[in-house]
Amino acid sequence: KITELQTQLTNLKKERAAEKDASEAALYESATKCGTLEDKLTKAEMEMIKVRGETDQLREELKMVAKAHQNEVEGLQDMHMHEKQEKHEEFMDSSRSHAAEVARLQEQVIGLRADLHKSETTQRQLLQKAHEEEKIRNEEQEAANRKQKEESSERAAS
Repeated sequence: KITELQTQLTNLKKERAAEKDASEAALYESATKCGTLEDKLTKAEMEMIKVRGETDQLREELKMVAKAHQNEVEGLQDMHMHEKQEKHEEFMDSSRSHAAEVARLQEQVIGLRADLHKSETTQRQLLQKAHEEEKIRNEEQEAANRKQKEESSERAAS
């Protein structure tokens, strides 16, 4: 009977070790995914900053072109005025394009932040589960040790 109990105890230990290994693997995978998402978020934020800088530069150029355009309109004929208007429209189109790119990148950052939050939540849950499983294993081990000690005491008494 003791051998049978010892076999059961050994099997339980093996099962718990396998569960612990699986939990640790899932935790590692979650941490890796979290790091990858953080890298993507950082890259997207850097790209957004770059595009914003380009947009601001284009706005400043647009302001300068608009001011130059206004000064030339007052002194130039209709033909020159038409050419400057086209240039102004090109800058406006470019500015709108950059604004759309900034909006797209902002949406991407929001999505990446949501993915990061989800990954962090999963990681916390896996950690909590691993702690709970470890506590259960410890309690089971203590119970098995007490039972074995009681059986040893009973054998010694008889």
